[in-house]
Amino acid sequence: MGEPGSDKSWLAQMIATSACQANKRVRWVDFQPLYRELEHLKLTSVSRFESRLNYYSKLDLLCIDEFLNYSVDDSYVMQEFFKRIDDIGKCTLIICCQSDPAIWNKLFKINSFGESVRGRILNRSKLINALGEDLRLSK
Repeated sequence: MGEPGSDKSWLAQMIATSACQANKRVRWVDFQPLYRELEHLKLTSVSRFESRLNYYSKLDLLCIDEFLNYSVDDSYVMQEFFKRIDDIGKCTLIICCQSDPAIWNKLFKINSFGESVRGRILNRSKLINALGEDLRLSK
């Protein structure tokens, strides 16, 4: 976690690149398109929604950038997504976010869903707090 420009995404990209070089199955996705994709599939085809949850949960590494920088209307979608990843236990997550995980539950319309997501993510996590000024502005 960290302020914009604190190199969260750069660090995650370096880890993802190393994983690719080690022949791991890696996927990079921004949170907004991931959420919209899953929300759409849940509304249009439950079987495709389930299939996509299984796809993501079986990756070796999934990097989610800009986590929770987008309004989540259907908390169930994200709760089910992280539940599936946690249940299968194969996928390693890297989540880049600007907000402190301590307040994630407040970013969901249903606080208990936010608590569930936060608990599943933080259960086996290491938190890196990228401190400092926006490195994109330094000369």
